[in-house]
Amino acid sequence: MAISQLQDVLSSLPKLRPNRFTWHCILAKAQSRRYRISRNQRDLDKSILQFTQAILHPFYPGTEDRPNLIAAFFFLTEALLRHTLTSRPPVASNIKYCIEYLYYLRGLSLEAFGIARDKVTASLVYALSLQTRPGSADVTTSLRQMIALCRELLTSDDLTRYPAPAIKTLARAVFPL
Repeated sequence: MAISQLQDVLSSLPKLRPNRFTWHCILAKAQSRRYRISRNQRDLDKSILQFTQAILHPFYPGTEDRPNLIAAFFFLTEALLRHTLTSRPPVASNIKYCIEYLYYLRGLSLEAFGIARDKVTASLVYALSLQTRPGSADVTTSLRQMIALCRELLTSDDLTRYPAPAIKTLARAVFPL
C-alpha cells in the first residue's frame, strides 16, 4: 500500500479507534523504508512522528488489536539513531539517549515481541561506536562495552546476520581509516 493511501486510511479513522496504533506503525515503517531509499530527512522525521504517535495512542484492554509497544519503541529508537547520524554534528545527548533505550530493550525478553536480541545488540554496538569519535569523553568505556557485546554476539546461532556487521563496526572504531 502506498504511503498516501496509508495516510488516507489513518486520517479516516476516528481518533480513539483501537487499531490506530497498528496503522501508525505501518505508516511509520513505510516512511522509514522510503527514507532509506530517498535519504529525504522529511521521511525520517515523519517516521519518528508516526512511531511516537503509535506509542502514545491510548490502549484499550480487551480489544483484539494488542499493540506491540516494545517493537514500536525499538523502531523509534532506530529512527532516532538514524536521525542523530544525519544531524551535523551528531548531538551527543541524542546518542546517549539511544544507547540508554537500547540497553533498556536488551533487558527485556524480546522474543515475545518479535525482535531479535542480536539485532538490538548490533544496534547498540553501532550506537556506542559513535562515542568513539575524536573528542568524545566516553571512548574507552564505549570500546569496552562494544567488545563485550561483540563477544556475546559471537555466541549467536547465526554468525552471518548480526555479528559480522557489529564486529566490522568495532574494528572501524579501533582502527579508524
